[in-house]
Amino acid sequence: MSRLFEALRQSENESRVAGTIALPESPEELIQTFCTDPVELEGRTVDAKPSSNGHLVSLTHEFGLAAEKFRVLATRLEHLRSLKPLKTLHIASSVGEEGKTLVAANLGIALAKSSQRVLLVEGDLRKPQLTQLLGVPAEPGLCDWHREPDAELSRFVLRLRGLNVWLLTAGNPPRDAREILHSSRLREAVSQLALSFDWVIIDSPPLVPVADAHVWARMADGTLLVVREGKTPRKVLTQALESLDNPRLVGVILNDASDSGGIHYEHYSLDSERVEAMPVVQAKGSGV
Repeated sequence: MSRLFEALRQSENESRVAGTIALPESPEELIQTFCTDPVELEGRTVDAKPSSNGHLVSLTHEFGLAAEKFRVLATRLEHLRSLKPLKTLHIASSVGEEGKTLVAANLGIALAKSSQRVLLVEGDLRKPQLTQLLGVPAEPGLCDWHREPDAELSRFVLRLRGLNVWLLTAGNPPRDAREILHSSRLREAVSQLALSFDWVIIDSPPLVPVADAHVWARMADGTLLVVREGKTPRKVLTQALESLDNPRLVGVILNDASDSGGIHYEHYSLDSERVEAMPVVQAKGSGV
């Protein structure tokens, strides 16, 4: 490092007349210039108090069959990211009430119980539901952070007591969700915040008809698409699939399935692009 630093300093001295930018004064400052450390999380701890009928099985019925299916899904995702970069995961659906919030919360808790640090992001700024599902009181979040130009996003992160799960809420309703989602500040802040976690799970709005979910999809390493049996119109599902960035679609989850059997493994393909086989999680009576 010392030889590299001295060589850079010599290059700077030779070109100072040309008006080049001065280098750091020490090797330590040089390291800080090119390396980014995880952010300090300042958020407070809150209690998660899900309702008994909220189907948050990874927390309330962790030894049941449904919770086991989420553990299998978590294991499959861990294996998948040994093959490709996969840290920030976007949970989407074609339309509302297909169960994407339910999947996001249960999957996040399942990952956390395998000693992973998980950040759940309430990415549906127009109709947030993750906070209600978790039974967490309303707290400032993304929209409030956006109203404070100099604020750090980490200050709005909450930790769920007793779990390796942190939560970034949507916060108070925005005047214009598009302005927040399309800001470069949000992209940079989420990327910086992700350094502090093993997984970032984004519960986004439906893919149809608004474009908010597509913004989150571009920020993520991969997308899980939730399809609810008997709910999703074929035409709308086709439209949603065609709108996705295909290589980033890592799997499809069948929710509220009529077949109560075991876990199924299936292949999905889009435009000749093979999508990795993923378990189809079946969760009865879930319409979050």
